[in-house]
This record gives sequence, structure tokens and C-alpha cells, in this order.
Amino acid sequence: MKDQSITLDLNRATQANVELDMAAGEMKVRGGTGKLVDAHVEYNVAEWQPQVTDSNSGGVANVVIKQPGHVHASGRDTRNTWDLVLDRKSTRLNSSHITIS
Repeated sequence: MKDQSITLDLNRATQANVELDMAAGEMKVRGGTGKLVDAHVEYNVAEWQPQVTDSNSGGVANVVIKQPGHVHASGRDTRNTWDLVLDRKSTRLNSSHITIS
């Protein structure tokens, strides 16, 4: 099992666009951190390590957290969980794969 922390500071951003792209697994997303992103991910298929890209220009941060490649895992004991806490005040969430309720 691989454990990874993802922490991104606001760096003076007053707005943020966050795109999440996870093809398979369990994702929990909530607000309530002073950081732009404060996340913990666990996975046991090396190819599922999330790719993170971020930029900050003119007070707007753009973040993409993406599960790379094709999702294929043999067997039943695969694990891919993302637990993300986002800055509630400045973040706009974009995802075609999840619904936030």
C-alpha cells in the first residue's frame, strides 16, 4: 500500500479552480482547510499514483489532480482512496466523474 500526502498552499490566490479526475476508487471531498488542497491518498496499484499540476496567476490558482492511464486491476484486493479537504472560500470544483451533495 502506498500512502501519499498532497498539500498545496493558497499562495495569495483569492480564487481557485480544482479539477479532480479519478476513474476508479473512492473519493471523499469536503471543505474546511486553510490550504488550497490538503489531501491523503492510498493506492496499491503503482500506476494509480495521482498526478498533480498547479499554477497560480493573477490571484487565480488552477489545480488538476488526476489518476493517470487506464484503470485495470486484476484481482479483488485493489485499493484507491482519495480524502481531499479544500479551501471552502475560494475553490470552484470541476469534475466529470463525481457528484458532490
